[in-house]
Amino acid sequence: MGQLKIIYLLNEPTLHFAHSKSFKKMLNRISFVETIYKDKKMYVINLILCILLVFSACSKENSKADSEQVIDSLGWTEAEINQSNLCGELETIDPSPKDALKVEEEKSRFESIKEKLKTGLTAHVHGSVPQYSYYVINYGTNILESIQFNLISFDPKVLEQLKDLKRHDKISIKGQILENRSPVKHIVVESFEITEPYEFREEYGIEYDKELLQDFSSDQSKKILAKVHAVIADGKALVLDYKNAIIPVFIEPEHYELTKNLYRNDKLVAEVRPLAKARGPLHLILDKDSENPIRVVDKMVNCHGIQRTIEGVLTMFYKSPQITVNVFAVKQKDPNGLERNFTFFPDYDPEKEFEQFMNLFNQIQAKLMPIWEKNEDQVEKDRNSLFNPQLKVRVSGRMNVVSKSQANPQIYIKIIEAIEVIYE
Repeated sequence: MGQLKIIYLLNEPTLHFAHSKSFKKMLNRISFVETIYKDKKMYVINLILCILLVFSACSKENSKADSEQVIDSLGWTEAEINQSNLCGELETIDPSPKDALKVEEEKSRFESIKEKLKTGLTAHVHGSVPQYSYYVINYGTNILESIQFNLISFDPKVLEQLKDLKRHDKISIKGQILENRSPVKHIVVESFEITEPYEFREEYGIEYDKELLQDFSSDQSKKILAKVHAVIADGKALVLDYKNAIIPVFIEPEHYELTKNLYRNDKLVAEVRPLAKARGPLHLILDKDSENPIRVVDKMVNCHGIQRTIEGVLTMFYKSPQITVNVFAVKQKDPNGLERNFTFFPDYDPEKEFEQFMNLFNQIQAKLMPIWEKNEDQVEKDRNSLFNPQLKVRVSGRMNVVSKSQANPQIYIKIIEAIEVIYE
């Protein structure tokens, strides 16, 4: 049942009802929402009648009570939150993740990076959001083994120059690694040069929600529904995708158990507040007063190896330092607005079944590229991809999630007919 609160105002008890959305709709059908009584005897009589009336009217709602309970400041019901569930809340399988870079290897690479920063470290831009002064680079071309650094500078001139960076630009950086306790590694940039602008550098990029920062304008705790963008140092830091903006989250030791097993693209409800001491871009921290500051709504790894049919809009990733050819995907948006891209991949071992693998890969390109090019005038930009909201596709295949840091889940298909264009 919903909460029942009696609020005394100027010694006159006022009856207010706080309920779920369906309960409020029911209340609208009753001739009153609040009643003020001056006569105490009449108040008692009418209060009893009021409670009987309301509880009787909502007796048919009891079976839905749990699913329609409002989740505090998030303002959504359990039923609405669960619309983001595709794979399940709890980890049910062990896909044997292949996160290749071990702690010992990382330490040795850091020493090498420190030396290279003296003369010029070559890297690629992973993300650039001048609006929030947020810049990230990838060092290394292997997706699963690359190291990411946030770029900062104490030189106003360099800070202004960083705004020119675009995703996948090849750059040479001079500076030093910031020595702090944060698991998120930072490079203090003294100077840099764009040595090779990305071929499609103007094709990506979106206008971020100008009201986003206002969501965290106070230091009060706030519940948000977000997607995991990155898990750093076994959960000692987290990066969330919230309203398509990438926001770092500081994790305190008492919360490591909640974050160490998260995967990229997990969907979760997080109770957070702004990190007051953070300089530069917005940083968040889990609410230490919350009993459950992280609740996983949809665990990405649970879909590994499972046959699924995914429906959404056709999406394409241009070739880049990480991928050598254009790759197609389906973008699925759940009812709460959270998006995932599922890339298409032949369900053949490229080492043992190379011919079958390449034949199907070429069939995917041959089927989708002409349709894409025919409708290029409808293509829209995303943060790291392009998509056509008018081209709907339905894909059936086996899901593949083998790493916590895997950028996008894959759909393995055996035949080209598994990809169906359902609207052009």
